[in-house]
Amino acid sequence: MAHSGINVLFQGTNFARLMGGLWTSVWIAGLSLIIGLLLGLIFGMLRTLHNRVIRFILLLYLEFFRIVPTIVLLFLAYYILPRQFNINWPAQWMAVLAFSLWVSAEFSDIVRGALESISKHQRESGLALGFTQWQLFRYVLLPQAVRLELPATINLATRVIKTTSLLLTISIMDIIN
Repeated sequence: MAHSGINVLFQGTNFARLMGGLWTSVWIAGLSLIIGLLLGLIFGMLRTLHNRVIRFILLLYLEFFRIVPTIVLLFLAYYILPRQFNINWPAQWMAVLAFSLWVSAEFSDIVRGALESISKHQRESGLALGFTQWQLFRYVLLPQAVRLELPATINLATRVIKTTSLLLTISIMDIIN
């Protein structure tokens, strides 16, 4: 029992450093989810409009974030983006940027799917009442879509939390300190 691996956690500052890393992961994931869900909601709503150009651009955006592995996104955000655009943000904020863009792309597809799965009669009823497009989204479509989005949104949130472990692999040492 004296040689248990659990004892390593409590030697020196190991436990405090691990808790600091946990806190960093939680706030990066939390802030990324807040930003990404808000952007994704807007993008998802835009993807249901009949404007082909907007829908095509947002589809490219979604497919880019689906095709490119998350580790590559982190490398782009931390190493390439700052050099190309002269951005001098701390490592944590570059991680928030990468995760937020990824979440917004994924959530836009969840929102689009939920909105398009709502019965056509619901949309037509709102328009018959004289609702504007914004009122239709606000009072008819989005309240119904929330229930449909919930399982996929929880899945996305857990993926973001788990994926923050990749921050260590790109050698952002101040992420865990």
